[in-house]
Amino acid sequence: MKINSKELLLILLLITGCNKEEILFENLVKKVELSKASLKADGKDVLKVTLFFNIDAEISKISGKASINNAIFQESKTNKLDLKPIKTINNEIIAEFIITSTTLNSDHALVLNVNEFEKRFEIQSIKSVPASISLETSSFSVGEDFSDEIKLVATLKNEEEKSVSNGAKVVFMDLYDDGTSVNGVFRDEQLSSNNESKTSAFYTPGIVSGNQFINIKAEVLDSLGNLSGIIDTKRIFITTN
Repeated sequence: MKINSKELLLILLLITGCNKEEILFENLVKKVELSKASLKADGKDVLKVTLFFNIDAEISKISGKASINNAIFQESKTNKLDLKPIKTINNEIIAEFIITSTTLNSDHALVLNVNEFEKRFEIQSIKSVPASISLETSSFSVGEDFSDEIKLVATLKNEEEKSVSNGAKVVFMDLYDDGTSVNGVFRDEQLSSNNESKTSAFYTPGIVSGNQFINIKAEVLDSLGNLSGIIDTKRIFITTN
């Protein structure tokens, strides 16, 4: 007895318990390969995805799209992509693309849509944590008595010299050479790392004696808010009016 496609689909639905969309996606796409299961949220990590279409598929009749949250596709520079199937020298029909992480540490949902039938893949996000900090100042001198200020920018890097995930915490301090606080004023503090892996503040020493050096220190805080020992320091000269 010959079974037509509609009857075959009904049998598959009854046997597998899958919904119609899942069955039809698998009828179009033989398999989907991800080069790994996670992305590090450092703005640089990449993951390759390959779709293998069924051998009897016609390229001209394949309409495919992909979307992802908290990441971008290397080919489109956005979080949406039109798939472009090709036939390989082995006569396989495939579509490939590369996903690049952002610095937002949040799990990813990759959604593939082929001829209006979808399948979803979960990709884990791995936090990129600070291993070093580099402090830059807009000047190496600043005036006394609130007459002047400088900008501080601290850039954080992970152990691979790549960006850290958003939200890494930093504290700025002003110290005399003996370790006591200058008690200057930090304003407009941005103490959580942004998508450029930076933190910042403006600083004025306030009412202090001129013609001396002080130390501006930036230090990373650990996950509990404690000083981590990851530090960079710049010496700043206090000028007189």
